[in-house]
Amino acid sequence: MTEEISFEPAGPAARQLPAAVWSIAEVPATKKIFARQTGQTLRPLGFSPWPSPPKIIGGISILDRPADSKSKIGLDADLLAVVLGRQLLSIEIRSISPATGYAPGEKAQLYAEPDSSPEVLGVGGFTELEFTSPTGALGPAPVRLTTVWKLEPLTPAETADPAAITRKLSTREHR
Repeated sequence: MTEEISFEPAGPAARQLPAAVWSIAEVPATKKIFARQTGQTLRPLGFSPWPSPPKIIGGISILDRPADSKSKIGLDADLLAVVLGRQLLSIEIRSISPATGYAPGEKAQLYAEPDSSPEVLGVGGFTELEFTSPTGALGPAPVRLTTVWKLEPLTPAETADPAAITRKLSTREHR
């Protein structure tokens, strides 16, 4: 699925207020999150600190999702992925306009809600995979963010092997 989000400047206030487009996927609680980092920044964004630094295999960072506290971090990443049952969900930035002006750790964000949190529908815990455009005043041109969401089947062996997931993700072409 290709998703395109845009803001069009309108009226005099459009050039005065900082704005960004934002794409969010909320998924059930997962054990690991995979990110193709384009920089080294892991920026805490309030809440509890992320529990551990990522492991890196084949250019893909693997982050253990916190299970017992609200945590949020910002990353310099253009691809995020999680294993959901026997499927791999990946979300990748394909294009962004303007493409410059990101603060370190602003492009991608991960948010984890505790596994024990009581949700309205009785589902405990979730993970959010997020992408944003650079934050700033809207100029004369629209701000656009295009992402590609892909859901693909995994073998039972791939599902249990983070290295197999990183091999699958590292073959994706950078855009």
